[in-house]
Amino acid sequence: MTFTSVGLPALEDLAPIDQAEHARMCSRIVRVLQEEGGYMDFERFMELVLYEPELGFYQRETGQFGDEGSFTTAPEMGPLFARCLAQPCRQVLDEVGGVVLEVGAGRGTLACDLLLALQSAGALPDEYLILERSAALRRRQSALLDTLDEPLRGRVRWVNEAPEMRGIVIANEVLDALPVQRFEVFADDVRPLGVTLDGGSFQWRTGPSDRDLTAWYEELRGSLFELLPVGYRSERCRQLASTMARFCGPLERGVVLFVDYGYTRATYYHPQRTDGTLMCHFKHRAHSDPFVFAGLQDVTASVDFTAVARVGEQLGMTVAGYTSQTWFLLGCGLQAVLASLRAGEFTRQAQVAKKLLMPGEMGERVHALALARGFEQPLEAFALRDRSGRLASD
Repeated sequence: MTFTSVGLPALEDLAPIDQAEHARMCSRIVRVLQEEGGYMDFERFMELVLYEPELGFYQRETGQFGDEGSFTTAPEMGPLFARCLAQPCRQVLDEVGGVVLEVGAGRGTLACDLLLALQSAGALPDEYLILERSAALRRRQSALLDTLDEPLRGRVRWVNEAPEMRGIVIANEVLDALPVQRFEVFADDVRPLGVTLDGGSFQWRTGPSDRDLTAWYEELRGSLFELLPVGYRSERCRQLASTMARFCGPLERGVVLFVDYGYTRATYYHPQRTDGTLMCHFKHRAHSDPFVFAGLQDVTASVDFTAVARVGEQLGMTVAGYTSQTWFLLGCGLQAVLASLRAGEFTRQAQVAKKLLMPGEMGERVHALALARGFEQPLEAFALRDRSGRLASD
């Protein structure tokens, strides 16, 4: 996603409908706080503001993606990203056949462009499955995909659970949208951070000691080169294993490809990253306050790719590649894709390529990780610079 870090508007300056939806979301949070004794874990708060039916950010009919939304993902910038992804899709489908399963398909842009790219390459999957939890986004995806010719549209099917399958699973900017638990390090303990209502506004509050969090933190400390300082705050994703099991577990043969903002563990939990990775995006403005614009803004945390690799191994998969988005897209043949474009489209997509590749944009902040089962070929997308070794050494 891309965004601009500038000042936020005042709530009263928002459209009346946005103010009304924000008020409904806040009322819902207050009710939950009252039911839970005035305190809730931040993970529960993040679940509410993102996924509460009809009220959460990803449950809204509009306002998430693109120019009118809060951020722009790589597929929304143009077809270049999808045409690059067609390369690993084609390699996997040529070997094992089967389907493409996209997890969390946004507005459906990637699905639309990827199907067109695979059709051009003569490598269409048996089906293009979409695993989407938001009913509102399903409707938007369906409306966009209905514009495809029937031979392509007929291959698309929405599923509530991933079926047993062969092929490739694509999870683009999915894991960073999972609710996370926040924590703070004390001199002799680590404690969760939660949310309370104080003076009419939501505020951070330290929660009681958590045995599970303490055990996890002790394991984390043993894997880091340096101790984390007192007052250090960060997050962990307790939903990672169960989420990955939903679409990694049913894969009989093939590859799961994650593309997301994130780091290896030692970088994620570096002592100098004292306030973690939590970020919010509101109408292309980036900030760090999850308590403003509840229900109207995205709340996200970067991905611990070391944890993703470990969960994959627990599910019986092997790491088939890990690298930055820059080297991943170059390995997918981005330069050849650009060279194949006509002059007008080349100019537009060359600007997109800069955003996708430049270190200060998405190039080194987004990473790609592939997990494989029953697929032994080296993935060409990771051939230029595979950093898989860092997942273990870090």
